[in-house]
Amino acid sequence: MVLTFHNNDFETTPVAFFNEKKQLVVYAPNEPAHSLNPWLFRNSYLYRLITGLSLSSGEKNEAMTDEVRNSLKELRDILNHDHIALTVLIHPVLKPYRKWTREEIYSRQKSIEILNDLGIRYFDLFEISEKAIKDNVPVRETKGDILHPSKELSVLFAEYLFEEGLLRKRSP
Repeated sequence: MVLTFHNNDFETTPVAFFNEKKQLVVYAPNEPAHSLNPWLFRNSYLYRLITGLSLSSGEKNEAMTDEVRNSLKELRDILNHDHIALTVLIHPVLKPYRKWTREEIYSRQKSIEILNDLGIRYFDLFEISEKAIKDNVPVRETKGDILHPSKELSVLFAEYLFEEGLLRKRSP
């Protein structure tokens, strides 16, 4: 199984709902989903506000990192039980590294740390992206999108992954 992993995997999926005025409200608490009360989250503005303000940035990062680590460990263990190998592709943010935010740098470093700790095989696509940016290869699927690679960059990723043996069996 090949799992693509991106910086935004350290973020919660935003929740969208209509408020009492029939206005669309989108809220991304950026903390582990298991820590939220779904009913209160859906029905209480005060709860959403307090939730968003309650944890410091460092505590949120640590909590989200733990949730990512636990989820990857659980996936690895389920697949191992069925004798299925797990490989992760770490997708970079599609802008020059010098322009990455602290959160983007943190999530990449933590991804690598977690995968190494769990013994999960991975391929980091960062160097391919950086080289493409330096070579003026279009790297973004659409203007302003730092998450989805262009066709040109996707080809470079595919060539790299083929050369590095993504599709070769791992030795036991």
